[in-house]
Amino acid sequence: MITVNTPLYLLNRIKAIRPSLPRAQAKLAEFIIENFSEISDLSVTELASLAGVSEGTIVKFCQSLGCQGYSDFRLRAAEEAAITVPDLFYQVTEEDSLEGIAAKVFRSNITSLEETLRSLDFNELSRCVEAIKTARRIEFYAVGSSAFVAGEAALKLSKLGYTCIFRNDPHNQAMFAAHLGTNDLAVGVSRSGRTLDTINSLRIAREAGAVTACLTNYSAAPILAVSDIKLITSSYDKSFHAEPMASMLSHFSIIQCLFLALAMEDKALEYLKKTQLATEDKHC
Repeated sequence: MITVNTPLYLLNRIKAIRPSLPRAQAKLAEFIIENFSEISDLSVTELASLAGVSEGTIVKFCQSLGCQGYSDFRLRAAEEAAITVPDLFYQVTEEDSLEGIAAKVFRSNITSLEETLRSLDFNELSRCVEAIKTARRIEFYAVGSSAFVAGEAALKLSKLGYTCIFRNDPHNQAMFAAHLGTNDLAVGVSRSGRTLDTINSLRIAREAGAVTACLTNYSAAPILAVSDIKLITSSYDKSFHAEPMASMLSHFSIIQCLFLALAMEDKALEYLKKTQLATEDKHC
């Protein structure tokens, strides 16, 4: 049983909760994100003046992040700033050579995987493993680029003998979510955590009595409100605009962790061997 629990790093946490913050705290969050490496050098009075907010707003903001106060926040920010690579480092520009583009893409992906590993909640991952093991039926819901992740997840679990289906049509998602019950598991995959169809399908599944889980890149996303189990990754997709490659790789890695943890079961290994034997003659 996995029991390790590693909290989200400050910068990733701030980015994740920024959309849901009150106006003053959102303004403060924006300033901190843009000047993260210098924050630890500022007093609370200096930060309040530069960010254009009150000292009370700063204290409340720090406490919402799990810090005791601004002094605690400054200490943690200083430690994190020493190992955090700015998003700007990964921005591709017209001046970049092909080698430069490749370097930024690979470094961005590597950093996203490392950040996800550091921030991953292993208790939630363990809960997901147990939910899959005990589920009568498992359904994955996703659209767009997240559909690739959900489809791969359903295929991997099916190889282990689980009754698992991926549905990417929003109408089918909603209809069959309503058929689930207390012994079933519904998993929604959404990078933004704001995909209405996926959120709605999870809500229907939950109301039907099923356990719900989500795989997303943001810890303040709306999809969390309809999810019993929350798997949250960390990516640098912002550096590559609308192409969510980094978060997809992090999501695929989470799916692989689930697959390998479940594959260690004797019954699952038996199914996996049968699957491999059944496709041996499909290769030259």
